[in-house]
Amino acid sequence: MTEDNSSRRDGMFGSQSIPEFHRQCPEILENAPIGFFVSTPAGKFLTANPAMAKMLGYETPAEFVTSIRDIAAQLYSDAARRDHFKHILETRGEVVNYEHQLIHKNGSLVWVSTNARAVTDDHGRTSYYQGFTTPIDARKKAEEALQENSRLLQYIMDNIYELVSLTDIEGNFTFLANSHKILGYDLDSLVGRNVLEFVHPEDLAQLSNVFTEFVANRETFRQAEYRYLRADGSHLWFETIGRCILDENGDPKELLFSTRDVTERKKTEQALRDSENRARRQRAAVAKMVLDESIFTEEISESLRRITEILSESIDVARASVWMLSKDCTELHCASLFEAETKRHCSGDVLKITEFPEYFDAIQKGSRVYAENAQTDPKTQGLTRNYLEPMGITSLLDAAVIVEGMLAGVICLEHIGPVRKWYSDEEAFASMAASIVAQVLTNARRRQAEKEQEKLQEQLNQARKMESVGQLAGGVAHDFNNMLNVILGYAELALGEVDSSSSLHKKLMEIRNAATRSADITRKLLAFARKQVIEPRVLDLNDTIESGLTILRRLIGEDIDLTWHPDPALWPVKMDPSQIDQVLTNLCVNARDAVSGAGKVGIETGRKTFDADYCSDHAGFLQGEYVMLAVSDNGCGMDKPVLEKLFDPFFTTKETGKGTGLGLATVYGIVKQNNGFINIYSEPGQGTAFTVFLPRHKGGQAEPARKKMQENQRPGCGESILVVEDEPMNLDICKTMLESLGYQVIASVNPEDALTMAGSHDGDIHLLITDVVMPGINGRDLSERIHSLYPGIRCIFMSGHTADMISQKGVLNEKVNFIQKPFTVSELAAKVQTVLAKKK
Repeated sequence: MTEDNSSRRDGMFGSQSIPEFHRQCPEILENAPIGFFVSTPAGKFLTANPAMAKMLGYETPAEFVTSIRDIAAQLYSDAARRDHFKHILETRGEVVNYEHQLIHKNGSLVWVSTNARAVTDDHGRTSYYQGFTTPIDARKKAEEALQENSRLLQYIMDNIYELVSLTDIEGNFTFLANSHKILGYDLDSLVGRNVLEFVHPEDLAQLSNVFTEFVANRETFRQAEYRYLRADGSHLWFETIGRCILDENGDPKELLFSTRDVTERKKTEQALRDSENRARRQRAAVAKMVLDESIFTEEISESLRRITEILSESIDVARASVWMLSKDCTELHCASLFEAETKRHCSGDVLKITEFPEYFDAIQKGSRVYAENAQTDPKTQGLTRNYLEPMGITSLLDAAVIVEGMLAGVICLEHIGPVRKWYSDEEAFASMAASIVAQVLTNARRRQAEKEQEKLQEQLNQARKMESVGQLAGGVAHDFNNMLNVILGYAELALGEVDSSSSLHKKLMEIRNAATRSADITRKLLAFARKQVIEPRVLDLNDTIESGLTILRRLIGEDIDLTWHPDPALWPVKMDPSQIDQVLTNLCVNARDAVSGAGKVGIETGRKTFDADYCSDHAGFLQGEYVMLAVSDNGCGMDKPVLEKLFDPFFTTKETGKGTGLGLATVYGIVKQNNGFINIYSEPGQGTAFTVFLPRHKGGQAEPARKKMQENQRPGCGESILVVEDEPMNLDICKTMLESLGYQVIASVNPEDALTMAGSHDGDIHLLITDVVMPGINGRDLSERIHSLYPGIRCIFMSGHTADMISQKGVLNEKVNFIQKPFTVSELAAKVQTVLAKKK
């Protein structure tokens, strides 16, 4: 114990006790620059030197000692620190450089550093504490300032926008600010690793060269941009400024790097470049579409093919297409689709709108539908199962094609692969392309309207031409038919008086034949001009055709196979049966002449119904229900120039003298007169098909076909006939014909004289035969006045005029008996006998 106590006493002050040390070295303690004190464990000072008193604001050591009665409570800023101080002294025997704060006399705090020891007695009990105290306010303030500066610097380093780091000259990290946590690494794990280790492989070679030059050239400043690897495997774009920290010899000893994350700027720059690139391509595409006049002048199908190809290239999609809305707004029809990978064009697909109402509603309301994920987007997911999935389409950009304020179709841009973002400029471009398509459609409609206008003009010109021909025919018909009536009548009468073996008989036959052919030409001309006098009846076209098949087969010849395909449920038509004969005869003769050698001619009937939509797409067709009559052949066919003039009067492809050019013109006139129309399909070397459409008659049942009147008629029985004709030669021939047939004839060249003669005639007059157009009283008025004299008299009207001179509509009343000039003796006999035989 003695040794231990001695050891403790010999610590800081050697073996001397405080009183002894104080007595021996009073001058040292009095003049020491540091404070000296002796205190009891209980907390009272026993003594202190002037430096100690002055340090804490007291004038003398005595004032200090007497003023501080409780060291812990009065002197320590924190009483717990006194307890801690004592604990160290009691357990260790001494305290070295113990830093704490004491209370100055004026109440301020003073930082001090104390070295003290516990002095014990011979029994090991602590007698007192003695020590030295040095003021350290200035140092503590400097340390605090330094710590604050360090803390502030660290705060700045950790929160600054830039990423700050230090490396050695090899580029190995020695320090990283907390901001480097943006990379996602534990910062401690980065210390010692090389900065180039995390550079993107594509940027490594360039950045490595920059780093080497930077260090080798002792550059004080260097800037570089590169991509840096994050812990999650992604990359950020960095912009780094490097500075060399030089030693006293001017050699690099450290490298300071200040780095900014410029990823967003890079994305913006790339987005701008992409946008400029898209804009350039879009401008080029618009220029191609707008400046290419052929796109606006070609057929729609060809224009759309070119547009879809341009769209696919300019906006970089797998498929570009144009879909057209059906007229009933129930379907979308693919008008043109271009596949970029295969460079293939196709069309024809149909999408029913009822199967994807959300899409149709969206395109109508917004004029655009864009979907990054088309298979899940509410607007387009209705297309997924039947369209998007089978095609592999993931993203969709559609724009409405608006024509005259109405939805006409849709431009569809389709992406295959990972879902794609659609940019606003692409949406605007799609709308612009849709506008161009709309203009193409508008131009096409205008061209179609112009064609229809041209066709209408052609039809008007044709109508005027026919009207001119009709006027010409009407102008000459009366006089020409009257002359032909005289020639034909006298030729027939003369033939009856000349022996058939006589040379004169042959000459008279030629005269009659020429007159007959002339009359036939006149009839054809009138038929073409639709001024032929007709007597329409309700007909079963099948019966009418079948009754004439034998004659048609003889007409076209045995070497041509004539086939007949009737529709068993054919609708009735109303027209003059003789016109059916004319149409069939002319068409079959035309077909026969088109066949070289053995060939085929087919006749077919059927039923057809055309609605407004069909007619709008097929020029020349008329809306309604029609009975079809088709005559086809496998002959030489016709080219376009021939087809364009086919129905013109006097146009023929036959040799001179083998055709008048009125056969098909007659067919055209008859069909038009009966409110029908004709469609022709012909290709050179492929044959021809004439299809006639006659309106269905809904007013009654078809009448059975009438048998043709035999030429050998029964002679008259002396009946009295009043004949009124203002042309003397025609009056004479009619009188002569009737008298040769056994009738009593009263003839008059003047209607007024005829009335007088009828009033003074003794006996009955059985029949009146009168010209229709006469000076003074016309035929109809005359018949009414004669009928008042002879109520039971029958009447036959005759005329060489055209139909419109006889009846306002070109169709005679069914109850009116009419005979057209010129007529033969047998035709006159048949008509007279028929009329006289009618019941009253």
